[in-house]
Amino acid sequence: MPERTCIGCRAVKDKAGLARLAVVDGGLELDGKWRLPGRGAYICRDEQCVRAAYKRKDCFAKALKRAVTLPEEKELRELIIKQ
Repeated sequence: MPERTCIGCRAVKDKAGLARLAVVDGGLELDGKWRLPGRGAYICRDEQCVRAAYKRKDCFAKALKRAVTLPEEKELRELIIKQ
């Protein structure tokens, strides 16, 4: 299984254990089926990792290599943990 780095905790994990985020129309969306086109950013399905990523807001833009409009932290956290 391919490995990816979590943008929150920076740990390298199996791709299947992480949630994929992608940019759609300039906004960040959860890619639940791993099918959205373009570059993706990966994050653990953990509340602490989402909080860590939001503390370093530029980590989303760096991972995705483009500017992105972030949803509210609570909204994204709930989406990721539910998945």
